[in-house]
Amino acid sequence: MASATLNKLRRVARIQSRAAANSIAMRLPERPREAPYQGWVLAYPSRSIVGRAAADGLVWDPHLIEIVRDLPEGSLVCEVGSNIGASLLTMARVRADMRFLCFEPSPRFFPYLRQNVERNGLEDRVRAESLLVGPGGERWTLTSNTSTGSVVGGDYDRHIATGEDELTAVSLDSRFAQGEDPTFLKIDTDGFELRVLRSAEETLRRSRPVVFTEYTPSLLARVGDDPQALPRFLASVGYTAADVYNGEGDLRERGHPLAEPLEVEGYVDLVVRPPAS
Repeated sequence: MASATLNKLRRVARIQSRAAANSIAMRLPERPREAPYQGWVLAYPSRSIVGRAAADGLVWDPHLIEIVRDLPEGSLVCEVGSNIGASLLTMARVRADMRFLCFEPSPRFFPYLRQNVERNGLEDRVRAESLLVGPGGERWTLTSNTSTGSVVGGDYDRHIATGEDELTAVSLDSRFAQGEDPTFLKIDTDGFELRVLRSAEETLRRSRPVVFTEYTPSLLARVGDDPQALPRFLASVGYTAADVYNGEGDLRERGHPLAEPLEVEGYVDLVVRPPAS
């Protein structure tokens, strides 16, 4: 019991220290930074929470590791919302045989994503495209902020907005209409996840990839979506259950039935796999 209490206190201290560092960084002029990351070199803007966490030694999205280890050889991974590429580098380190198609619409972060692909010699495995994935042909305002980008705006989670861009969405179904389907689909778009999934309905029904999606009810609601519609949609295209991970990548629930309501405070990551045939 004493050991568990001590570990909890250490964890709280780390969180508080990181919060203080984030607060200081937000007040300083922004500059490009680089840091070693899992054997790679990660470039990031100095205000980026993602970049500073990685530079601090944290593995971004560590629960991706067990997922990609289990994918078939030569799998194609589609990542929607790649940001600066920290999650991409997490996955690419685990499996040298996998290929990646990465989408990042933010003009603030896409240059860092491209730099991290090129700097680490991943051009033969990674294709990065500056596209907003969603309902094909619809126009959306993407707000970039200090750490991410979203169509819901820049005033959530104490982010600081840095710019807006009017973008036309491209559906995943159109992107995969001719050619190889993904084995693994990862989505992290701060509230746009349901729209991305709906844009991939034919692909999901046809190829049944493993799906990893962030699930933040408050942000989904800000786009005008019923948060419970996301798990219902996944059920409608043939998936049955989700593994639920908290924000630090710890498994919270194994096999939550998608037909049942999913009660979440804050945000979680959902991992859904096709039912065994």
